[in-house]
Amino acid sequence: MSQNTQDFLAKVNMLKTAFPNMTDGELASLALGNNSSKAPTKESKTVLEIVNLIRAEYMDKELTRIRVKKNTLGEVAMKDTTTYRTYETHWKRIVSSIGNKKIEDVTKADVEGLAKSARVSARAKNDRDNVARVNADMPRKEQSGNRSFNLCLDSISAIFRKAIDEELVTVNQSQKVKRAKVNTQSRYGLSSEQLEEILETALTGGDDPILDHLILWTLAETAGRRGGVLKLLLGDINQERQTIMLYEKGDTSREQPVTKELMDALLDFAQSRGTTRTDEPVFRYLPNELGYSSPLTAKRFETMWRRIHRELPWTAKAGVSSHWLRHTILTFVDRAFNQTVARGYAGHSAGTVTEGYSTPIGPEIMRAHSVLTGRLHPLAKEGN
Repeated sequence: MSQNTQDFLAKVNMLKTAFPNMTDGELASLALGNNSSKAPTKESKTVLEIVNLIRAEYMDKELTRIRVKKNTLGEVAMKDTTTYRTYETHWKRIVSSIGNKKIEDVTKADVEGLAKSARVSARAKNDRDNVARVNADMPRKEQSGNRSFNLCLDSISAIFRKAIDEELVTVNQSQKVKRAKVNTQSRYGLSSEQLEEILETALTGGDDPILDHLILWTLAETAGRRGGVLKLLLGDINQERQTIMLYEKGDTSREQPVTKELMDALLDFAQSRGTTRTDEPVFRYLPNELGYSSPLTAKRFETMWRRIHRELPWTAKAGVSSHWLRHTILTFVDRAFNQTVARGYAGHSAGTVTEGYSTPIGPEIMRAHSVLTGRLHPLAKEGN
């Protein structure tokens, strides 16, 4: 038996394990590379049908997510991750273009054409936006459209991954298309003077300066994410330990130290906006005409930063956002202590096996907070 024959039989046996429902003839055809993107173990599906399967999975995830938000009708919007919202933008375009096409019939040329179309659309939008940005003495946005090109590839890849899971195809056509090069935006840590200027600007303007200032204060002290602020409940504030629980991306949670000043400010603010139960949100808007204070939404962050960019032109030119505050604090902790403590302060999991051996403990994070704020935290000692 020749080596080629042995290799062929080995490949057939491997495929038989992966696709037990296929006939010997189909396995042989697949092993030979004939129609290799097709795995006819199930009834074929269109691109739209597969996208809808993925959407359903995201909805199921949203329904089981910690502190899922439902409207008055008990309905839920799919806003669990930025990833979903980004992909959905491209999925709509993909469905509009090739939604009725069978997934096994989608070619590399189809994928590349969709990605190029996304790049063209992004360039047109960036050109329009840059007219206003130049008039406002702001830097131009990235104009290549390469980010959209790659995001479109990622969105299509998600469709193929689902199709592979469903045993409809064996090849992810998006992986055949070369990704575009993207210039990464440089982000630096803010100085203490710059951070103070941002906080002061938040407190001295707008329609709800107290809300804006408290949001930024919380982000700056905890290196928190936007999601952590939005999900913060009254019961998450532990007055005895002087900490708050932050529930952030991926349903992760972490106990974060805070100063007594911030803790008291959060409690006073919550009470002033009508929060009395432990399962109610801390951050709320000003009361409406009926006296009801609605829970904070992500929209407020956009409004807040738009105002700060307008009043502090340097923040607009640099593109400062909430994540800049997180980056600033974690940079400080990393330099003042070490990468392990910074990882714990950020709520990041170990990225490698080696990192897993070095796990930050509570007192280290409390001490980092004490150095950061200049106020000794009561838990900043061994054994807490």
